[in-house]
Amino acid sequence: MAETVADVPALAALWDEAKNGQPASALPAKSYRTSWWRCAQGHSFQRKPRMMSSDPSCPECAIAGASLADTHPHLAKRWHHARNGASPSAVTASHTAPVFWVCEEGHSFERSPLQMVADDGCPHCALRSDSLAARFPEIAAEWHPHKN
Repeated sequence: MAETVADVPALAALWDEAKNGQPASALPAKSYRTSWWRCAQGHSFQRKPRMMSSDPSCPECAIAGASLADTHPHLAKRWHHARNGASPSAVTASHTAPVFWVCEEGHSFERSPLQMVADDGCPHCALRSDSLAARFPEIAAEWHPHKN
């Protein structure tokens, strides 16, 4: 018979029987079925037993000290809390999915944390400072709104 989650001490210790609704002995240790686990710190997370065998680390504990809030606090201050489901403490600076940010002028825009690390400028403010009026006010004064 195949080895179960209960047969592997490292997995059995993390098995969340309440959330899984079955004992660790009911599932093979190499199963592809996503299951619930709970780390020593009490964090609950989902992963396949097969993946837990090679990496039993808790994703929340793994990010501790390496989150965007920890590594780039200046960017964490610009995090749009109302429009993002997660917090800057839940993602790393290498996160590639887009999230929402707010610049000092109050403009909201979408960009991944990885892109923000490379260029934290606001696209709305960049357009304003790079406009004809901002760069060449004397030429902009000659601009006619209807004839051009």
